[in-house]
Amino acid sequence: MSVHTKQTIITTSKRLFALNGYEGFSMRILAKESSVGLSRIYHFFEDKDVLLKYIFDSTNEELGIKRTTLHLPTTAGQMLHDRILFQFQNIEDIVFLLKYLLHFRRDSLRLESRYL
Repeated sequence: MSVHTKQTIITTSKRLFALNGYEGFSMRILAKESSVGLSRIYHFFEDKDVLLKYIFDSTNEELGIKRTTLHLPTTAGQMLHDRILFQFQNIEDIVFLLKYLLHFRRDSLRLESRYL
C-alpha cells in the first residue's frame, strides 16, 4: 500500500467531510470519490471515526505548525489581518476541524490539548 494511496484517502476524506459533515460522509462514498477500493481504505483505517480522528489530529498539528510561522505583528490590526488571512488560506482545513469539533464536541471538550 502506497503513501500516495493513503494521502488520496485523507485528502478526499477531508474535502467530503468539510462539504457534507458526519452524516453525509461514508466509507463507500469515500471509495467512490477517491477511486480507492473500499478494502484498501479499511487497510489503513478500521472505520470512519478512526479515519476522521486521524485527519483531525494531523490537520490540527499541521495548522499549529503553520501558525508558528506567522510573523509577530506590530499592531492589533495587523494581527487580526494576519489571522483572518490565515483562516482563508486554510479554509478547507478550518471547516473540517470545526465540523469535527461540532460533531464530537462532547469528546473534544474533555481533551487537554489546545485544539483551535
